Amino acid sequence: KANLPHAFETMLCVSELATEQANAAFFTAKGFEPYVKILTMRRALLGMPPIACNGSLRYELSGQPANDSHDIPCESSQTYGMEPLGLPPLQENAAPPKGWSLTAYLDGNIAGRLTIWEEGGTASIEDVFVAAELRKQGIGRRMVAHSLGLIAGKGYGWAELMVMADNSPAIALYQSLGFDIMAQDTRMQKRI
Repeated sequence: KANLPHAFETMLCVSELATEQANAAFFTAKGFEPYVKILTMRRALLGMPPIACNGSLRYELSGQPANDSHDIPCESSQTYGMEPLGLPPLQENAAPPKGWSLTAYLDGNIAGRLTIWEEGGTASIEDVFVAAELRKQGIGRRMVAHSLGLIAGKGYGWAELMVMADNSPAIALYQSLGFDIMAQDTRMQKRI
């Protein structure tokens, strides 16, 4: 906190699965408060029928550079002792995940984007975004369906994603695409 300008509010955040009640009690006793609930959803890819994704979207798949600072997971940005650990040591110790950005174009304009990550034997769909003026037209459905085909083509048997527990439209979309809720995670925070 001492290293940030005073305009920045400093929060310490932890993540707890709903089944980790002892850990949640520990952090609650230390003054942490819940601030958001996240659902982990999973879908089998092998042996399930393909999802129809008709439409005139064009897709572009681009890789993430391994030396990009966005490859460093936020959980690794810890401070030890009095000095921040900093980005260079994190880059030295972090194995770069394999990630791709899938961009959907409609009539030559960006309609949406999502990220596909491969890490630790798991393929995850993250950061699904559809342009506000194009929502409710099935673009998110087609993008996720297209990404499932890409993940299955890499030999994965499952695809996972995370969604805010209060995002009912997204949860309904993912369930309609065959995803099931596997776990609930509570993010807790404490002002320091």
